[in-house]
Amino acid sequence: MLDRTARDPEGESLARLSGAVALARLSELPAGKEATIVEVMPGPPQGRCLELGLIPGAHVRVIQAGDPTLLGVDGGRLAIARGCLAHILVSPVPTSSPSSS
Repeated sequence: MLDRTARDPEGESLARLSGAVALARLSELPAGKEATIVEVMPGPPQGRCLELGLIPGAHVRVIQAGDPTLLGVDGGRLAIARGCLAHILVSPVPTSSPSSS
């Protein structure tokens, strides 16, 4: 997850930008984790990410972490370089714990 010293490419504190929502860079998520894209930060990879469907509101799942990272997006699979994924802020989907009934 983001710490208080993390900065976006413009130098803005990501902890401040995230408000009450826990945000992470998509490049930081482990295999099996799901998340919703919150923002694609400005920079060279932004246009390509948007063309590939990595847009705010999209639900993604990390199939295989590494470089490249294999993602599940809208029923398809994409292999994306970690450097590109570092420009994508996501809200991880909380994992549900089994109820103890």
